[in-house]
Amino acid sequence: MNIKISIALLFIVFISNAQPQVLDRVIAIVGKNPLLLSEVETTLIQQKEKKELEENSRCKVFEDLLSFESHHKFLEGTGSLILDRVNHIAYASYSDRTEQEVILAFEKLTAYSVISFTAYHNVDGQRLPIYHTNVMMSIGDRFVLICAEAIDDLIERERVLASFINQSKEIILISEDQLNNYAGNMLQVKNKNNACFLVMSTRAFQSLNAQQKQQLEKYGTLLHSNLTTIEMLGGGSARCMMAEIFLPTKKT
Repeated sequence: MNIKISIALLFIVFISNAQPQVLDRVIAIVGKNPLLLSEVETTLIQQKEKKELEENSRCKVFEDLLSFESHHKFLEGTGSLILDRVNHIAYASYSDRTEQEVILAFEKLTAYSVISFTAYHNVDGQRLPIYHTNVMMSIGDRFVLICAEAIDDLIERERVLASFINQSKEIILISEDQLNNYAGNMLQVKNKNNACFLVMSTRAFQSLNAQQKQQLEKYGTLLHSNLTTIEMLGGGSARCMMAEIFLPTKKT
């Protein structure tokens, strides 16, 4: 099934009172998901909209995380952290956009435990860290899709996979070639009728084999759209363009 996917180049996710179901406040732009707001917030968010959003959501920005910007240390939101919200586990692949010091601060400020590792891909004949974790991994309510072979350290790889097994998630493996086609950059969502969907690009969908599609279809209808321009010029795909909001609505 092919549908038009609404493109949101800017989104906000919130974290409040160190509760696991309420996530870090993030500004995200496709291909660059800065956790730290000061350089973009005044130019990209209308003050009125920001005020209304904060009033409706009761959000709170953690100054401890914002302070890392001045030290050029980053943890780029849902690009860097793949969150298992049911089990309160975050998965993070180290890179210059996902730094250990900020990961540790996130872990202290929230009820999440973080499983860190380094995932790699081939760039001009070199084995380099993948810039964002959400390029190689997607977690759903009862499954995980992951390019495990991108984790070169076998001990790290086994530790990550063992965590999924312990949480009774079905592991759906993709190859590095499929990773390069953004198969890992998908997101499980629900509509107002509580029906599940897996949103991805057409390029990602076409890279999946029949068995992988059959496995995924157990967890939602597969939706895809042509995102070639974003993928070629923005360095991201479907998941980079979306964010979930788990905040309760403020009662009036």
